[in-house]
Amino acid sequence: MIAFSIPFCSQIENLLSGRTASENPLPSWIKSIDSSFSNTNLVNVIVDEGELWELGDDVTSLGEQISRSLTIKVDGVVLPRDSIFVLDTFEPPTNVYDANGEIIGSHNGLITIVFEVFVPPGIHTATLEVTGTSGKVFSYSWELEVPETISPP
Repeated sequence: MIAFSIPFCSQIENLLSGRTASENPLPSWIKSIDSSFSNTNLVNVIVDEGELWELGDDVTSLGEQISRSLTIKVDGVVLPRDSIFVLDTFEPPTNVYDANGEIIGSHNGLITIVFEVFVPPGIHTATLEVTGTSGKVFSYSWELEVPETISPP
């Protein structure tokens, strides 16, 4: 897996957002999925790191845990790490406070996970899974419809 940092701009979510399966609503930690395959084999998933935050997490530990535990499967086959890219933003960290106003942790905002899909045209199942710092597993599966114009290598 390759991790990048990119300057945040409000258009990132608009550029990378797309259609999702209405019969399988997105969990709160996934903001959008673009699997429209506009002349490319790339799928973009925007994840809200704040929704994965757990008591005691800080920007570094949570970001490292997401990168380390991230697994993507297509039709049950785990994608190789070198086909997965994590794009982080340069947003200032968000501090989380307790009832007394004390900082109890921090997290980044949105991260974008990009992966390449090389499967034959048709309907396929993609699964994104990440494990939080406490061991809690966050998992989501959806259908990918690969058009005839996108072909495997």
